[in-house]
Amino acid sequence: MPLPVAASERAGLVNFFTANASGVSAVENSLRVAPEQRALFRKMFVPAFTVDELFEAMDEQRDCALLKCDAEGSDVLVLRGARQTLQGENPPLVIVEVHVEKLPQFGFTPEDLMALFPATRFYQFIVPHSLQGIHSADLKCGVAYAADVLSEWPFYSNLIAVPKIGRFRVRAASLKVLPLGSTQTPG
Repeated sequence: MPLPVAASERAGLVNFFTANASGVSAVENSLRVAPEQRALFRKMFVPAFTVDELFEAMDEQRDCALLKCDAEGSDVLVLRGARQTLQGENPPLVIVEVHVEKLPQFGFTPEDLMALFPATRFYQFIVPHSLQGIHSADLKCGVAYAADVLSEWPFYSNLIAVPKIGRFRVRAASLKVLPLGSTQTPG
């Protein structure tokens, strides 16, 4: 059920910009918009809560197995608000849509995002959806790569964080990771 709230690192009211011009995609709604594009958006205030607060309010759904985040560059803020969920004894599998060019609008880099998933608790994978700006011929769209083998981030990709503990412990231990440029198939 959609909730008319924003997820962030702390509760309060936040600016939210919604597309109000033709030719501007509604998926570009965001907490921040470049100053030169503000005329294309309508600014409103919406209540913000942390992911942890939202899960606590929905007590019957507290045991989250999957957390999907697509926050147009503010993903670090959203996931900082999920600290208890991510640091618990049974963390969820996390999928984050990463828009490399939008992270700096919030003062973040892909490395800031990855730091939320320490290697002691999570395996990290990157699945490129765009090879724009990538110089490696070995990188393919739609293929999962261990995050530590990439020297550059695709313009648009998914970060998948698989817990090494809790319900995913046994599955995570059986993941097979191929080296970059491999022509083998996992088996």
